[in-house]
Amino acid sequence: MRILLAIPEHLRTVPMGVYIYETLIRLGWEVEKVDLGGRKKTDILLYPFSGGYKSLVNRRILRLARNKKPDIFFSLYGFDIYPETYKDLRQMGLLRICWWLNDPFQFEQSVKIAPFYDYFFTNAKGSVEKYKAMGIKKIYFLPTACYPPIHRKLNLTFDELKKYQSDICFAGDWNLSRENFLLEVIKRFNLSIWGPWAKKLDPSSPLRKFIKGKYFTPEEMVKIYNGAKIVLNIHSWYGKFNYGLNPRIFEAPACNAFTITDFKEEMTSLFDSKYVTFDTKEEMMDLLAYYLDNKEERKDISQRLHTEVSSKHTYEMRIKELFSVIEK
Repeated sequence: MRILLAIPEHLRTVPMGVYIYETLIRLGWEVEKVDLGGRKKTDILLYPFSGGYKSLVNRRILRLARNKKPDIFFSLYGFDIYPETYKDLRQMGLLRICWWLNDPFQFEQSVKIAPFYDYFFTNAKGSVEKYKAMGIKKIYFLPTACYPPIHRKLNLTFDELKKYQSDICFAGDWNLSRENFLLEVIKRFNLSIWGPWAKKLDPSSPLRKFIKGKYFTPEEMVKIYNGAKIVLNIHSWYGKFNYGLNPRIFEAPACNAFTITDFKEEMTSLFDSKYVTFDTKEEMMDLLAYYLDNKEERKDISQRLHTEVSSKHTYEMRIKELFSVIEK
């Protein structure tokens, strides 16, 4: 079986497309990939002659489909693919699959492209019924995962410890909700912030002095997590949706990092091991204080969750689940 895989290769911190591609190869699939990002220098030079990057990408998809004759068109997100392209792929006899990872906060975008696929997978269980209400029948919940070749426990060197060691770390992009949470954290605790916060914070924000780095690679993120006593995760849709999981839910425990996160409904059924969660700022502050003072309990919880996530919540397990749905 051959797969034409369409992925955005420009994602730097969480390159799920790369993880999926390498997993498919490891599982024995014959895979040809096409970049949905369209931001390579060689592509940009072609824009004036190709009608822009969208046109370039769509023509590349169809050319590969005709030349490589894949059995499956597998898209991660599926941004910027023309309706005519989906129609042509169907006429060529390709099974069309999409794994959408930006629910619930971009549901309005995804529901527009979902009808063009034979199978549609979402990272948010609470979105499934919403898709069905919009007439999407073959819709399934499939959360993100960890990628063990990257997300793993490390023994940091002395110099790495000096750079990455922290009491509490937050690694991710800025939004106002996250800013408000972290402003509360720094009232009582030492915090390390990693991500592009500097250009978004007010010049007088007290959070500025806690910023340790801007953009970071997946490999550096693993060191950040391994150096922290507590990894704090706050979904960007906190307060708007009580479902939908971001990748940090799996990546941080896979690094054996003790993780505290805002609660999402899927967590109850996904994890057998204890996952420390909060609903309010007050609960978060109490949990941070408690677990900073209880090293052995942190160690026990993180080890149990690490074992579970690294064995049950990998991209290999997700890909196998996806194809088990299709093969029914």
